[in-house]
Amino acid sequence: MHHMKKAIRSSIILIVSLLLLPAFAPAAFVKAQERPSTVVNTSDPATQNANDVASNDPLKAELKAITELPPLERIARLKAFIEAHPVSALKTRAQELIVSAHAAMGEERLRAGDAAGGIEQFRQAIAASPNGMTDRLFADVLARFPLNLYLRGERAASFEIARLLEARVKENPQRLLILTGFYLNIEDGDEAARLALMVTKLAPEMPAAYQALGASRHIALRLEDAVTAYNRALELDAKSARSRRSLADLRRATGKPEEALKLYQELLQADATDKLARSGVVLSLFDMGKRDEAERELAATLKDEPRNLSLLTGAAYWYAAHGEGARALELASQAVELEPRYTWAHIALARALVAQKRPADAERALRFARQYGRFPTLDYELASALAAAGLYDEAATELARAFTLKDDQLETLLAGRLPMRSANFIELLAPERRAGIFQPAVAD
Repeated sequence: MHHMKKAIRSSIILIVSLLLLPAFAPAAFVKAQERPSTVVNTSDPATQNANDVASNDPLKAELKAITELPPLERIARLKAFIEAHPVSALKTRAQELIVSAHAAMGEERLRAGDAAGGIEQFRQAIAASPNGMTDRLFADVLARFPLNLYLRGERAASFEIARLLEARVKENPQRLLILTGFYLNIEDGDEAARLALMVTKLAPEMPAAYQALGASRHIALRLEDAVTAYNRALELDAKSARSRRSLADLRRATGKPEEALKLYQELLQADATDKLARSGVVLSLFDMGKRDEAERELAATLKDEPRNLSLLTGAAYWYAAHGEGARALELASQAVELEPRYTWAHIALARALVAQKRPADAERALRFARQYGRFPTLDYELASALAAAGLYDEAATELARAFTLKDDQLETLLAGRLPMRSANFIELLAPERRAGIFQPAVAD
């Protein structure tokens, strides 16, 4: 998925980070972040526990010996073990070992190019999962199936498996929340929101559920709804840096820099080393019109953190939006050099280059950026650069790729999938900019 939401997700704290995967926000912006591994973790806790057995316990020793067999043989022997010892305390452990064996076989078949066989093994793993399975088995094995398949191009199967898992854990808010992470990872805001809302009904006092809901609304460019969700998360957990930072970013994006500044300052009071909060302070000061103070903080922050990509890009765009092309060019050039795959850095650079009467260089920057993202704002910026160079037919061709005019209204798919219409380009594209780099003012 090479769309606008890859830029958005860099700024979202992916809720699954609380439970399973790394945090969303520190990832490089757009394609800079490597995709998660497609390999299923088939070494589940049941296997590990089976190895920690007392040699003088015959049943445990038998179970340990079974775990050393190849997956297909292991499944048959485990089923026989359960039939022979139906009331044993080891029954659930044996059932979990069957699950991990199916997972291992599924991975083997996927690697061998047998997609249908691999998917069937994943189905069997879910069907075999016991009611009393451990949280770790679900998180480390079963919950990884959908993304594994999605990244292999098996999109329909990934959604099918996700639905099977959802049905399996529909009464367990913690596990549903982990599954929400799959939809956030693939940037499906609607499905992520649906599951997050289910969790809020099952566990209305769970802050992480509202964090997930906020992230899903952000992906869907519904920023005010995201603010509401993050506010609720912060009410439930006043110490949550994730919720406070997400709320601060969106307050700045929606033109409320004073509120954003207060939240960033609270983050710094709790942790003076919070780099994202420090960057937020600088950009909030710019948005508030406190230019001198903002520039002092900008210089101090970049002196301590010269590789601060979000600050370099945000400040560059702010300068471009306020008619200072030379300073914008300086900062945007540093951002692009630091991370060539960040599309918004190229957009800031292109705006600065156009301001410096270098539209051909702006065009080259934007065409390069298209390797790593494709969303309406980028198409519009390219058309603007072409128009600045006097290439009006080429500009019109670029606009026609992403926009249509109907009943005096411009229409497009924001973030590559969200229908939007407006009377002009600035209003039409504003949600992408606000959600992507939290900039309330447009550089146009």
